[in-house]
Amino acid sequence: MEANLGYLAPMPIGDVNVPIHNTVWYAYKNWPTQFNNTNNILNETKILRGTKGPQIVSSNYLRLKYSVYLPKTVLIVGIRHPILMFQSFWNMQSDYVKGRDNLNPYDRLVICNNEKKSCSNGCPGRILVCLGRMLFHVHLSQYGKTDLSYAERELLAPDSGIGGGQNLINHNIRNHIFIYELNQMSDDDMWDVLANILKVPYIPHDIHMGDNTERMKKKHKSQRVDFCDAKYDDFRSVFLLHGYNMSQWFCNYIVPVAKDESRNDLTIANPDHFCELVKTYGEDPCHRLVRMDNGTYVLGHQLVAAQEGNVTTTDHDRD
Repeated sequence: MEANLGYLAPMPIGDVNVPIHNTVWYAYKNWPTQFNNTNNILNETKILRGTKGPQIVSSNYLRLKYSVYLPKTVLIVGIRHPILMFQSFWNMQSDYVKGRDNLNPYDRLVICNNEKKSCSNGCPGRILVCLGRMLFHVHLSQYGKTDLSYAERELLAPDSGIGGGQNLINHNIRNHIFIYELNQMSDDDMWDVLANILKVPYIPHDIHMGDNTERMKKKHKSQRVDFCDAKYDDFRSVFLLHGYNMSQWFCNYIVPVAKDESRNDLTIANPDHFCELVKTYGEDPCHRLVRMDNGTYVLGHQLVAAQEGNVTTTDHDRD
């Protein structure tokens, strides 16, 4: 997304998580000189200004700064299956974390307690990746684009300790938000809708940063963790409980807003297709665990046994 928007806005390909005033300075003073005409197939001056900062989604930068100082800035938010997101983030850190072989993903099934001062991105202390950071629906809900009814809040991690559920604060973000699911990146319609929001004729989308995936896999093969391994079944089951609620929130509360023709502050390209993709967040991407009627997740063969009356427990065990 960032690489292709780079055709329209001069900006580095990388995360820039700095205070808003610094970002504005870079975007208007530094970057136009550095990145204005590089690989610009439109052969025009890059008229837009932008940046990429994942921490903005869950930080006070957005709640307290962007809506105040840059209310006309369009916020482009990409989401993906929380388990795959965690796996990508975990493996991406392999180059930067010392003693990584001693780290246990199960230790990251934590969520920040707002009562602690050392909270960042939904994670306690200085942890960069944890379950709390993957609950991006809770962070997005605070933008105030939905009514946040009691029933809705019950889908927003009510027992998480990150200010979800009935404790969730509506910050009434003024910015227009464009939300897309990762798998929509290959849809031309998505880029056309985004171009319309950004008021440009079109957005070239021929750059695919994922082309380096196989090379990175080979480079870090010994360090990469495959979260489809049986020993991570319990780990994924915790994520899936939240993933299911996440899918329900997006489809039942966010998608209707996107379909509402009277609203002009939230957009999703092809919302029905978006909902189909998001519904998979409650499904195991490894195709091992399945959801029971009571909301718990068990191994597939245990569900079959339970349906045949051979299993009475709803809690799954390891292989």
